[in-house]
Amino acid sequence: MMRRFIALLMSGIVTTMVAGTASAAPPIIERTGWDAFHISIPAGAVCDFGLEIDVRQRLTITTFVDADGDPIRGLTTGFVEVVFMNAETNEIVRQAIPGPGFYDADGTIVRGAGPWSGNVNLSGELVTTWGNVTFGPDFTVLGVKGREEPVCGLLDA
Repeated sequence: MMRRFIALLMSGIVTTMVAGTASAAPPIIERTGWDAFHISIPAGAVCDFGLEIDVRQRLTITTFVDADGDPIRGLTTGFVEVVFMNAETNEIVRQAIPGPGFYDADGTIVRGAGPWSGNVNLSGELVTTWGNVTFGPDFTVLGVKGREEPVCGLLDA
């Protein structure tokens, strides 16, 4: 009897979930082409040494919308590779960032999973993170359930 009740309850939940998503408009999916850029940061601005940053990326951006077509949340996945280089020693740190990144209705990133790099934490350090990351305004790292390391420390060998 209890199993039958649980099965009935679960089937009702699944039906409700399917019915709820059926009334929404299909998501908007954008696939960017390959993009690459370079940033040079002088010694003392972020690290004690000059920092060279190269980024290559190709993203898929999915925006979920309601029945009226208004955005309700978003998701970014794809390929992002960040290479940080100590300009004095040529020491490098390379990180792949597959995402996903989760966005609110306004298009502001609020959470990320997996490895992330090039974000600033609340102490003002440029960091690389692994795990579940919570972001605040301007991509600031508010919290990490996982690991966080300062980029300058990784390159100061």
